[in-house]
Amino acid sequence: MIKELPFVEPEIITFVYEAYPLGIMKANGIDYKKWLYSNYIQINCHDDIVKEKEVFNVFYGEVGINAPYLNVQKYSLDFLKRADMDLIQFFKKCIELDCYVYLKMDEFYIPQRDEYRKETFIHDEMITGYDESGFGVLGYDDKGKISKMILGFDEFLLAVSSNDSVYQKRMWADDVFVITPIKNSYELNINLIKRSLFD
Repeated sequence: MIKELPFVEPEIITFVYEAYPLGIMKANGIDYKKWLYSNYIQINCHDDIVKEKEVFNVFYGEVGINAPYLNVQKYSLDFLKRADMDLIQFFKKCIELDCYVYLKMDEFYIPQRDEYRKETFIHDEMITGYDESGFGVLGYDDKGKISKMILGFDEFLLAVSSNDSVYQKRMWADDVFVITPIKNSYELNINLIKRSLFD
């Protein structure tokens, strides 16, 4: 890799939108446990598990992206395209500035994913580095493990462009988060813990 940012699989096995922030903090040596214990309490699941025929069990809300140890800038992929930004150069520059890039891509174009070359599936991915051939992309592979693979620049553009087809239906497909780990402090929040348990 020309440039690669560290990532360590977090203690909590969960959906990637929570795993990414936790793994960034862990990899950068941030002591985030007091914050984790204060915030990761409430669990969300389907109202009717029998009807839905699956157990969708996850921590309530998107907690990780709001961690006090992360500086998060949110961009619109649609805006970046309309502003005629060179997406490859923009995301390379983010990595060079030690910023992780978290966005949605079509897994049809990403090897080692269940949907690779089978069907369109817009999903959360994170860029952690790049080399001369492509971006280092992190996500859950076809074995259910968080893994990194190199996605060629041409395939990357196809995977990102595929978001256009779902943009009007799913606004979340347009979000691009540029994440920088920062130093901060956090004390165990007993009042938040009590309130969360009471709720």
